[in-house]
Amino acid sequence: MWRTGDTVLGLYDVRDVVASGGMGLVYRVHHRQWGIDLALKIPREQLFADAAGQRAFQAEAESWVSLGAHPNIVNCAYVRRIDQLPAVFAEWVDGGSLADAVRHRRLYDGGPQAALRRAIDVAVQMAWGLDHAHRLGLVHQDVKPANVMLTADGTAKVTDFGLAKARAAAGELIAAAPDASVLVSAGGMTPAYCSPEQAAALAGEQIRLSRATDVWSWALSVLELFAGGPPARYGPAGAAALDAFLAESIDDPDLPPVPAGIGDLLHRCLNADTRERPHDLAALADELADIHAAVVGEPYPRARPEAATHRADGLSNQALSMLDLGREAAAETLWQQALEADPHHAHTVFNRGLRRWRTGQYTDAQLLADLQDLGPRPGEEGLGEYLTGLVHLERGDTAAALRALEAAPDTPEVRAALDRARRLEPEQPPVALSGHTSWVTQVALSPDGSLAATGSESNRWPKLEGDDGGTVRIWDTTTGACIRELQADPEACTALAFSPDGRRIATGGKGEHAIVWDVATGRPLADLKQHLEPLQIALTRDGTGLAVLTRDGRVSMWNLRKGRMTARLEVPGPDRDHERGGIAYTTDDRHLLSWVCGTPRAGWLRASKARTGRTVHSDQMRGPALFAGDAMVVVEPDRITAADMVNLRLSVVNSSTWPAATTWTGWTPLASTPDGRWALARDGRSAAQWDVAAGRCVRTHPAHGHDVRAVAVSADGRLGLSGSTDRTAWVFPLAVTGPEAPWSYARPRAASELASSAGLVVGAIARAKKAIATGRYADAIADLRAARAETGFERHPELVELWAEAGTRARRTGVLGIRETARMPSRDRPYLTAGGGVLVDHPRGGKQIHDVATGAERHWLDVWDFQVAIGAGGRVAAGLTPETRDDEQFNTVTIWNVIDGRRLHRLEKGPYGSSAVAIDPSGRWFATVDEDEGVVFQDLADGSVLSLSQHIGGRIVSLVPSADGRWLLATQFDNPSCVLDPATGDCRTHVTDGTVSPGRVAVLAGGRTVAVGRSDDTTVRVWTATGDESTLAGHSDAVRVVLASAGDRILYTGGDDGTVRKWDVATGSCLQVLGGHDGAVRALAATADGRCTLSLDETGTLRVWDDDTGECLRTVAVADPDPESQFVLELAADDCTLLTWVYLQPARCWRIDWDFAAG
Repeated sequence: MWRTGDTVLGLYDVRDVVASGGMGLVYRVHHRQWGIDLALKIPREQLFADAAGQRAFQAEAESWVSLGAHPNIVNCAYVRRIDQLPAVFAEWVDGGSLADAVRHRRLYDGGPQAALRRAIDVAVQMAWGLDHAHRLGLVHQDVKPANVMLTADGTAKVTDFGLAKARAAAGELIAAAPDASVLVSAGGMTPAYCSPEQAAALAGEQIRLSRATDVWSWALSVLELFAGGPPARYGPAGAAALDAFLAESIDDPDLPPVPAGIGDLLHRCLNADTRERPHDLAALADELADIHAAVVGEPYPRARPEAATHRADGLSNQALSMLDLGREAAAETLWQQALEADPHHAHTVFNRGLRRWRTGQYTDAQLLADLQDLGPRPGEEGLGEYLTGLVHLERGDTAAALRALEAAPDTPEVRAALDRARRLEPEQPPVALSGHTSWVTQVALSPDGSLAATGSESNRWPKLEGDDGGTVRIWDTTTGACIRELQADPEACTALAFSPDGRRIATGGKGEHAIVWDVATGRPLADLKQHLEPLQIALTRDGTGLAVLTRDGRVSMWNLRKGRMTARLEVPGPDRDHERGGIAYTTDDRHLLSWVCGTPRAGWLRASKARTGRTVHSDQMRGPALFAGDAMVVVEPDRITAADMVNLRLSVVNSSTWPAATTWTGWTPLASTPDGRWALARDGRSAAQWDVAAGRCVRTHPAHGHDVRAVAVSADGRLGLSGSTDRTAWVFPLAVTGPEAPWSYARPRAASELASSAGLVVGAIARAKKAIATGRYADAIADLRAARAETGFERHPELVELWAEAGTRARRTGVLGIRETARMPSRDRPYLTAGGGVLVDHPRGGKQIHDVATGAERHWLDVWDFQVAIGAGGRVAAGLTPETRDDEQFNTVTIWNVIDGRRLHRLEKGPYGSSAVAIDPSGRWFATVDEDEGVVFQDLADGSVLSLSQHIGGRIVSLVPSADGRWLLATQFDNPSCVLDPATGDCRTHVTDGTVSPGRVAVLAGGRTVAVGRSDDTTVRVWTATGDESTLAGHSDAVRVVLASAGDRILYTGGDDGTVRKWDVATGSCLQVLGGHDGAVRALAATADGRCTLSLDETGTLRVWDDDTGECLRTVAVADPDPESQFVLELAADDCTLLTWVYLQPARCWRIDWDFAAG
């Protein structure tokens, strides 16, 4: 296929055509970026043309890959397809084959004694390599000197395991035809070295081959080292050949004599009875080592090597090999193992994510987020930027691809990717449509995409001044300018559609009117009263017909020229509200297509005559429909179906289960291109573009500040449009996907290097454990730092855990990395719990405890509460559940052990009782509110009442304990809040600042209370138990968040000015100002030692600060921007586990890898 000097895939330079075997060609190639040589083996095209040839070579490749790394086998680096042929890339062994060394007499350099040493050495190493394969259940079946490679330092490596697996893996029956040459492989063996049982199999007998087959061939190969050439033309005659050789006198002065012990060993190995023949090559190697000591006069110099364990690099390469060989499940397993070894391994994160994206399990946004979380690894600086650029290229975002690739190092792969990106047409940037003062809940695009229409809905009642709910705006999609404003309804626009010629637009509103407008003048052409609020609306191409789908599922059909209804289509199913539906006229205006959903997974679709309303087809459906010309695409839980409603034909577009099919419901805004190829769907705050046939999200389009409520696609398939509750809309070009990203292969490492690193790490772990146990933390840190410097062990879980343990007695100096460990949805505020858990909402109700390290579910809590509190060191949760009985509200308080899910206490409060709940952080008490607005303190162990406060004023809205549990702040609406003593129930301090927001208040351990003013207050007000009041001033804008330290003096504040301030509340002095955020600081956390502060701003950016120097140690994007939502930042007691959450975004758990210095 290639000649010397050719370049393969722009990355591999062909240095030499090494061999042409029966199964394929072997090349010596040089990897331009890694600077190493590899052996490339690729099958002959003619042998790969039929299924049998494909299976044989793929089996060869798979068996080679499965052997892993061992110093005495030629290790397969990976398999990747080239022009649809699976190419095997293996380590290049520079010393030639053992057969060459015998034939060219290099084995005998230095005389017989040196040759004897060399022969025994090679024989032992061959035995070790074969034993490794045997332990993995693989019989080689073609052992011979030509299949043993030698390095320059004398290491022997067995190769070509694949042919054996292709014809007969361990225990597999074989049968093959003979070959004319005795030195060339045939039927999985070479005649000159084959065993008797192999010969019998070639003759047609059904025989199970065992390890003994390799022992026979190994013995003949060892005999060849002493004979100076093949000892027999026919392998089964090996025993006779040995006897004849030993009986002859050797007249070649270069050949070594055969020691008696070796002669005896070979006799046993060439026993025709497999039951009497040795099977254990490791034991034979030990025998040879003893013989070496006896005949050479010194111990055998090599120690028996252990099989090297692949780190994440090798596992990821193996996974790609399995993927190319059609073993998807095996690939996923290997990637999982790689991530267990290194949770942030760049190649694995990219490769696994890329496959999941292409198969619909991931969106592009998820893959890009994973890549963004990668930390740099020595020797791989800029790899994350390169991989990110490849994803942007494939998703069709050329500008983003260029930005990422231009930030990556200058390598051949990066240059090639940049060249591909620069050849692509630049994409038009999205256009923001800004001007609405209410939610944008309806959108439409004119057929040619030149105009966009947006309809708004008031989210406040009564409607406030300046609220434009019910307004429809028409925009120029090129400039983003608003060219027309229509008042479609006093409160909300509920339906919106352009006519097929783009000259008219129809609107529906909550006031139950459907109005048709002239787009050019803004003049209403028809105003038609409906019996209920319109959900969807459609116009005919000739402009004379209008169809309106109302909330009850009925469809009204109107003649616009006469201004009267011509037909009404009744609901096919039960009479009920229908939250979602759709209608469209076919391109010839002869039929009306409609669908309605009464529940997320149940609805009806039908086709009706446009003139008469007569239904020509009606059927039940299990999902929403996307209209596409004369057809509709129905998204059901287990398949995507294209329905030609006019000719009543159905065809399955995609029958595999993919995320869109299981998450798109009748509640999900959807739109489709006319050809049905692309679909737009809401994905939280973005619009996701899906390839319907492939079941894959190819592009997530611009993110809004809040939920997307409507999407649309232009009839020419060029543009998409999304509208959101952030009061804006975006117009964007639909993506044209770019070149597919190549897989990312890690530089292979030699088995000896892997084994050496593993040995160093094992020793370091043992020493570090001993040092920690004896209090020598400096020694432990030194050993662990050295171990983590070994390639592949930088983020090894056991090393990271020991490192954190040693760091508890060391000085925190920096951040080595922050990685995401788990992500799960949670509509309500999540909480960290003891034992490495996180409490979140369960999708079907109640609460779920997940593992922070893996995201795995632990157990479910029957807590259906609107207010939750965590205490007792994260071991106990309290839930507050409201009930209504006889028009009165009752609240039930439930106390749970979150470790095992046991319910500890259940208290039923009377009408309007217990508006809040709290648990002592130290685990002594829990507090609730009684019917008289007093606070009840009860023993957490037995539920007995400890104390009861008197009524303190207005309605209590929250209970905030101090970190030591000695005080509790009860906050109220528009009344002074009170600091209570749990031991007595007495009020120690009144906070006279009106309503105190729980997020802007903190209680210090000494009972000193700090309350933050309202949103326009730039100061922090402090009240003490003695009634003193003071002010902390320094922020230039509103103070958003307050955090008390574990002690009784230090306070942290974050403000809209983008700064974090650290205060000594005793003196009122500001100890440190931490500036650099690009938005308001919304959440804070601090390490227990007071050395580092963590802050999260409204852009979703987390910063970690060194409090002493004011230096920002690390910046990480942990959430989507949101200037208005609730933010949570919680640091566990170990200072390593971090929880972040923003309202309507997933809860995310992180692991902080701190750097430490002893002393």
